[in-house]
Amino acid sequence: MVKSIQIATSFTIVMLLSICTNAFKVNAYSEKQPKSLVNGIIRSEYTPLDSESCNEITEYNDETGDYNQACPGYDNISVFIKNINGRQTLNFGGNVIESLSWEFNRLGEKLEWRLRDDEPFAAIYRYYIDDVATDSGSSALAIVKISEDTGECIAGMVDGKLSHANELARRFADEKIAEFDCDVDSIEKISSQK
Repeated sequence: MVKSIQIATSFTIVMLLSICTNAFKVNAYSEKQPKSLVNGIIRSEYTPLDSESCNEITEYNDETGDYNQACPGYDNISVFIKNINGRQTLNFGGNVIESLSWEFNRLGEKLEWRLRDDEPFAAIYRYYIDDVATDSGSSALAIVKISEDTGECIAGMVDGKLSHANELARRFADEKIAEFDCDVDSIEKISSQK
């Protein structure tokens, strides 16, 4: 009788150890699974960058033509345009986004925000470069990484002449911007269809 109880107890212990070991293996396996960077619902919202929607916050300087504007942003992210000597730069939430060129340039009239589950992770805007010497110009789409942790920076640029420039900019934002490191990585330039 005692021997039967010992065998039954040993069998129960072995079964419990087996269950625990298998449960650990399942948990270990699930933790090793790669986590997708594109989970969640991605959509766009738009805010204006035109002069009618943005308010001047510094007085226009007659000598230099410099002034600053505050524009509507998404959620609690403030957007400012700095106008300096014929060039415009954007400022998101206090972080200055450097001008992409030293030529005369101007911004497009709207800002596209890419949202994942209603949280902004990127902004896309068009800017125009005017070549005064040849009376011609070009445009590009700038893709800005929006991050509470690291701040904002331009991660990519798409040639504005491409027929699907907007789609290329959105794809770059959705697929690549999460891993872009503002302190280390260089701006990626997209000048052909992909």
